[in-house]
Amino acid sequence: MSVRRFHRPAAARGEVVIVLAVVAVVGMLGVTGCRKAQDTAAESQSTENGRNLGAGFRISQNNLKQLGMAVNDCAAANNNRLPPVSGSFNGVTATVFVHLMPYMEQDDLYRDVKGGKDLKPWKVLHAPLDETAKHSEPTTSYCANGSTEGVARCIWTAQPSSMPACFYTKGSSNCVLFFERDARTNGTYNSTTCYADGSKIDLPKAFSDKGVQASLGDGTVKTFKPSQAAAFKWGCNAQSTEAPPKDW
Repeated sequence: MSVRRFHRPAAARGEVVIVLAVVAVVGMLGVTGCRKAQDTAAESQSTENGRNLGAGFRISQNNLKQLGMAVNDCAAANNNRLPPVSGSFNGVTATVFVHLMPYMEQDDLYRDVKGGKDLKPWKVLHAPLDETAKHSEPTTSYCANGSTEGVARCIWTAQPSSMPACFYTKGSSNCVLFFERDARTNGTYNSTTCYADGSKIDLPKAFSDKGVQASLGDGTVKTFKPSQAAAFKWGCNAQSTEAPPKDW
């Protein structure tokens, strides 16, 4: 009795090899696709973070610009008189930020304060990148370049005053009125009253690596990098008679 042997055709074996090859290629494509998806997601997140950073920076810049413009509008409406850094002005006892409310389209909040109501949170004085800001409280992300202790080098004083002399001696574009407070919770300028003691003004830690933004007397906003600490101090010193630093 003969035994038949069935041999698998060479073509069939080739098909198996082709199938395995196809599976391997598909697997590789799947891994590559996953990696590309992950890279795309990471890139998208980075872009979104960048947009948020840029948007937050611009919002804070606009807030400071409004503050600077409000100072000039306030002076024009009050015979060139400016409010104190903290004290009484036009029948209201509060900080300079409250006194400038009517000139920043915050009339309703100002009327509430003048009527004896509790101060409500104000969006215009919150910097989006300020992680220490309590948006449920009427605090601000900014500091006024002033002192209640009679430090003459400050712009804002303890009493109502005329337009700062430095606007004419240094030029209003060289005078720092307000600036972003320190980003640290225990920072030098991170108090609820939020004004600086001009005798020890140092450049605060910035909310972002873009630098610290400051409102100048002409209504413009300037950004200071950590390397510009000396320029920042010069801009804050209302009595400085020195020439502007090279990096101003």
